[in-house]
Amino acid sequence: MNMPARFAFVSTFVSTFGGVLGGTFDGTFGGTFGGTFGGVFGSVSGRVSGSVCSSACGNSSAATGQRHARGFTLIEMIAVLAIIGALAAAAVPLLELQTQRARELALRQALRELRTAIDAHKAAFDAGQVVRVSESSAGRESGYPATLDMLVRGVPAAEDGVAVQPVRRVYFLRRLPRDPFADPQLEPARSWGLRASDAPPEAPLAGRDVFDIHSLSERVALDGTRVREW
Repeated sequence: MNMPARFAFVSTFVSTFGGVLGGTFDGTFGGTFGGTFGGVFGSVSGRVSGSVCSSACGNSSAATGQRHARGFTLIEMIAVLAIIGALAAAAVPLLELQTQRARELALRQALRELRTAIDAHKAAFDAGQVVRVSESSAGRESGYPATLDMLVRGVPAAEDGVAVQPVRRVYFLRRLPRDPFADPQLEPARSWGLRASDAPPEAPLAGRDVFDIHSLSERVALDGTRVREW
């Protein structure tokens, strides 16, 4: 492989590698990363290729004649590996940022889903569409569910607060979402912080029912807020 071919290969390889890394990120990050690094390093390699061709191509052909060109030199391989290392080092913080953004989006969706289900349970209770259980049974006289699992297991249906026959259940969630910032080993219901209906907002403590939920993570969001305060 002659000198121009070597640099052309390096140029193509680096441009492709930068574009592939950029493609692992969606949206603005993907376009910026792939376009910037693939374009810059490809352009640099292309210019080097052009300049070397103009000066070295004639000398190389004159000096070597019809001799078959050898493979890449050690210096060329080290240069390619150095460029790959620079691209990978630049990709790490972008990957972490993208992961943080995805988790924040998942958390907002889970909070919205759970709070909607809790409010639906309260509305069904007030309308007499579910059986009203005394405080001594489950502490649900407030109208809010006693546990998060109850939203998935369902509660007995009723008409004007009286259980219907045959017995059927009303369900408020198909499945219980997990806090994306919590330990993956935890059960979904245990991944959330709970606030009872009689707990003040400045001290959201669990109690006889589930009035609200929040993340237990101390992580700071990209907008500067604490995710547990969402």
